[in-house]
Amino acid sequence: MNLSARIALLALAGAIATGSAYRLQGQRIDENGILHEPFALVPITYLLIAVSGLSAVLSVACRKQ
Repeated sequence: MNLSARIALLALAGAIATGSAYRLQGQRIDENGILHEPFALVPITYLLIAVSGLSAVLSVACRKQ
């Protein structure tokens, strides 16, 4: 398994972990009507999905050469 495939798997595992953490932590609205949620996990999850996809494409492209 080459480096880009390992990066793809690691990034995918991180995306699953951060997405799960977002779902498990949940959202709540306090008594003042303010929404509290772990919003920072959303862009991190999407970033890790993108890194995983790009690394997977790179891994396949390097394997064909």
